[in-house]
Amino acid sequence: MPFDESAAAIVFGSPMFIAAIGLVIILLLEAATKLHQLRFIYGSLVYLTTALWYFIDPVYQPREYQKFTPAEIDQAYLQVVLFLVAFRFLLQLIAPRTPTRILRDFNPREIDRGPIVAALFATWLVLFAIGITRANFDVLNAMFPLKSRLNWGSVMFARPRYGGTTAFLISAASYSYMMTCSGFGMMLVCTRRSTIRAWMLLMIAFTWPMFVLSGSRHTVLAVALPAILMTLLVKRWNMVQRFAFLATCGLVMNVLMLAVIEFRNEGLDQILEQSNSAERLARAKHLGLNMPEEMIHILRYQRSGAMPIEYGWNYVEHVLNVIPRPLWPEKPMPGWRFAALRLGTHRGDLVATLSYGFVGQGVSNFGPLFGPFAPALLLSVFCRLLCGLRNRGNPVARASLMLFCLGLVPNLGRDISLFVLWPAIFGYVAVRVYEWRLRSGRPVATRRRPAGSPPRLEPQPA
Repeated sequence: MPFDESAAAIVFGSPMFIAAIGLVIILLLEAATKLHQLRFIYGSLVYLTTALWYFIDPVYQPREYQKFTPAEIDQAYLQVVLFLVAFRFLLQLIAPRTPTRILRDFNPREIDRGPIVAALFATWLVLFAIGITRANFDVLNAMFPLKSRLNWGSVMFARPRYGGTTAFLISAASYSYMMTCSGFGMMLVCTRRSTIRAWMLLMIAFTWPMFVLSGSRHTVLAVALPAILMTLLVKRWNMVQRFAFLATCGLVMNVLMLAVIEFRNEGLDQILEQSNSAERLARAKHLGLNMPEEMIHILRYQRSGAMPIEYGWNYVEHVLNVIPRPLWPEKPMPGWRFAALRLGTHRGDLVATLSYGFVGQGVSNFGPLFGPFAPALLLSVFCRLLCGLRNRGNPVARASLMLFCLGLVPNLGRDISLFVLWPAIFGYVAVRVYEWRLRSGRPVATRRRPAGSPPRLEPQPA
């Protein structure tokens, strides 16, 4: 679809839209000068997440915003501005000045000797066996689910929309499998042994295609982003090399995401079979980035009284979702009222579920005045917890967990939910179990790191 200047003028004519973009640019430039502090790496990811979910769609599909008045667009982006201001203030107030170097403050021999690699393989093997069992031992289709949307039963850890008694266990295994597979990428970057590097490459080729082919974009980010961040941390590259690496990763990720959107309902094997695949990819558009639209609808429903302020109940619903539905048949569904207003119901069931957007979620819970401060506070607290992970414990395992958590930040842009954060929780449990096993044989591995100690891992040459 060609760029519609008249439609785009509606959005670009909004002073608050321009103010929000300018504020993100300023905050990113500030963060770029302070990347030696972990909180500003985290902050830059939050700013980029805000840009991804709130700035792209109005430019990408301006005609979708012609149905809104300039005042409604202004009010929506005022919430984004308030969030950015609140987050920057709370980040300074809550998150500690943890140096970024702690992410590479470990001895690569810990990887080369093999304990953590052995634990990674053992965990993967157990989870893979569970997943293959659920996929009826169809190994080829489970690892390369080219027609996952047409044959959902062939996808490992597939579960129905409304879970049964074992649904949470299935989800737990799925989250753990995702974290384990991301570990292959991080170990590939950190190890200095060619044998381990070859094994990691083989496991990436064997496990990562499933996340792309299953049609879930958020899992691709969660698996690949930690390895990208680790590469930037440990490689001795100049700014041009870093930019080239990031640009290449962005281009590859963009093509993968477009392929997932365009072909996931037909099967991604159609990319090779159809003669017009390249043309379809060139015309394809990213979908599901319309968080500004959802924000405007939330504000509309609140003004009309159709959707009262939830006073934090939506966040509580996300926490309560851990309880199996057979034990609590009336367990609330997060966002049910909003989805019913936006899309309606059919025979008492929702037509589809919707995300608020992480800023819109705060507005839904606490209104347009205090709502933007809720996600700012939650994200700042998450940053503090993240920075505290490295105070003690096994350096390699803790650094890997922290990078994996950083990789989850973009997925919080749709909703701040345990659906996104469960992998981090299970990852923390797995790391503690690993440390307990390691401590029984080598107590020194989990001693506290002296404050101000120099990093143990020097950046690797390119």
